[in-house]
Amino acid sequence: MKIFVGNVDGADTTPEELAALFSRFGTVMSCAVMKQFAFVHVREAAGALRAIEALHGHELRPGRALVVEMSRPRPLNTWKIFVGNVSAACTSQELRSLFERHGPVIECDVVKDYAFVHMEKEADAKAAIEQLNGKEVKGKRINVELSIKGDGRVSQPTRRRARLEHRPPSLVGVANRAAGRAPRLSPESPLRPSPF
Repeated sequence: MKIFVGNVDGADTTPEELAALFSRFGTVMSCAVMKQFAFVHVREAAGALRAIEALHGHELRPGRALVVEMSRPRPLNTWKIFVGNVSAACTSQELRSLFERHGPVIECDVVKDYAFVHMEKEADAKAAIEQLNGKEVKGKRINVELSIKGDGRVSQPTRRRARLEHRPPSLVGVANRAAGRAPRLSPESPLRPSPF
């Protein structure tokens, strides 16, 4: 069972420390600590429920009550946005507030110097990208673009697609052109045949 642990200070909390705390309730399979939250996987469902009940509100550090709850999967139809060059001084809540000016934010995770923001609607995500890309936040200009989806589809041109458009032709492409065959591309394909 995957458990979300919020209000964690990733700078001074180790995965081993959290695993030891949760192991009193069941077998800890893994533990990952991010900047301000963590995920703990407990093998037994009953142990996970006992841990949530016992540790929600627990102060791992004085004045920092943990938020412990069952991890909820995000809705399937969200728009995932990559945010690069995020300042170490920027919190998830500050970044979330910035994006919420453009529409509902489902999830916002800051990991080191980058973040992922999940928005509910495509139009809101595109508006946020347009308005926030290059904006200075906490002394750093952020880079904002749609992320590559989990199924490999690209929502909008990204650096990866730009690299693919400008790479040298493959040997198959050279052989096809030498034989007079056109490359197989659908009309809506963002990739164009190389002029080489």
